[in-house]
Amino acid sequence: AGLAVALRWAQAARVLGESPALGAGWASALPPELQRRVLDLLRFRYRIASGTTDPYEVKLWVWGGARRTLVGHVGIILGIEFFPLGDRLLTWSRDGTARVWDAASGGALRELRHGAPLRCARVLPGDRITTCGEDGTCAVWAEGGGEFFRVDFGHPVVAVELLASGRSEASGARAASFANSSTAAYVWDTGSGEILCELAGHSSPVRALS
Repeated sequence: AGLAVALRWAQAARVLGESPALGAGWASALPPELQRRVLDLLRFRYRIASGTTDPYEVKLWVWGGARRTLVGHVGIILGIEFFPLGDRLLTWSRDGTARVWDAASGGALRELRHGAPLRCARVLPGDRITTCGEDGTCAVWAEGGGEFFRVDFGHPVVAVELLASGRSEASGARAASFANSSTAAYVWDTGSGEILCELAGHSSPVRALS
């Protein structure tokens, strides 16, 4: 019960944009484990992000207005995803790049150049990233490093979703994708790039998956 109350207070402080100093002062009266949980929430209080078509920018929001503007893309921003801890976010764009940003400072951390306009991207287990583009490929990128491999689907890849396989480690995690004009979806291994199965049976192009 004490943890639930503490986390509710921390959530309220984060949503209202209360200063980290106030939150830290309040949390100092809590037991060490509660302090850690509460301060984690206060630290990463920017939890809503939106992207635009022109200018090509991303805004991080708290209650009452935008607190950070992220500038770097030179094409329409098509998607945004927070990393699991909320400390970073991934954006992808028609400019052929995906970018990783620090959610607290708004600073740019990484730029991934796919080489073709992107349609979708996802954060993978192990802090890896996949980017999927109009060149028909999904590239998998190492944490803080370069490209691991690419999976070629033959047509522009429209969507990619991480499957809820119960695996949190990088090796063996699976994703599902479908390509433009394709009547099938594909399940593939994000650790090796192996296509595990083709989900065929639709009589018209696939437009959504989950």
